[in-house]
Amino acid sequence: MKSHYLKMDFYRCFFSAQMILAVLGVCAVHIFIPQQFIEPRVSVLRSFNVAWSSNAMVLAYIFTTLAYGQSFCEDMEHGYYKYGVIRGNESAYSISKCIIIVFSAIFSMAAGRFLFVVGMRLFYPWEAPFDLGEVELLMEIGCFSGLLKAGHYFIYVLIHGIWQGIWAAVLALFSAFISFYTANRLLVLAFPVMLHHLLRRVAHLWNDDWVKFDPDHIFLINYNAWGNERISLSAGAVSGLFLCLLLTWLISVSYTHLRAHETGAYL
Repeated sequence: MKSHYLKMDFYRCFFSAQMILAVLGVCAVHIFIPQQFIEPRVSVLRSFNVAWSSNAMVLAYIFTTLAYGQSFCEDMEHGYYKYGVIRGNESAYSISKCIIIVFSAIFSMAAGRFLFVVGMRLFYPWEAPFDLGEVELLMEIGCFSGLLKAGHYFIYVLIHGIWQGIWAAVLALFSAFISFYTANRLLVLAFPVMLHHLLRRVAHLWNDDWVKFDPDHIFLINYNAWGNERISLSAGAVSGLFLCLLLTWLISVSYTHLRAHETGAYL
């Protein structure tokens, strides 16, 4: 792969206002989830539990896609894609963007969640003075319980964000793929939310043991869908890697097709 593509995409993504907005957006989703206003804030872990377990948490995927998931949209809208392969080739150009889309989604999810927890920690203790079972709730059926037992809460939250970020990366790649077939950038941003809900519904209807195929149960370390921590974590890592590679291939093929037929998706 041409290294200049990766350098260009890296700087364009991580040194942009969009990345700042993505991180702040993920943090804001945690703060303004409706349940946060129903119950008084008494501790960091209590607010964290309220955030990750809320259905409104799916809105964070809009911001993880905003980080760089619209890069193909932007290039095609301004015609930059026509010049992107002058010093390279279509595959290198598209794969580079896919790599940065993946890392930007993971980073924005993990950084936004970490920022939320750091902000909460400035004002509240990790656990409430009276027992609400915050740690017990996270440890009951979840993974990485050893970190919680040892009091490594920051590390736990960071891993929590990275793991959910894997699914955010898959959804961002799905949006990038969809962007070849629609000029509606709002649809590209909203697509992860719609797809997430659709896949959860299909998993529920398709199999009695649906939690093993529910994205929330696979990519949230609070759950141990397969009853074995190593198997559950491996299932998330392997399925995430497979989907990212598959979508990268589909995006590369779509971009090559677009270059061969200049008026393809945007007539």
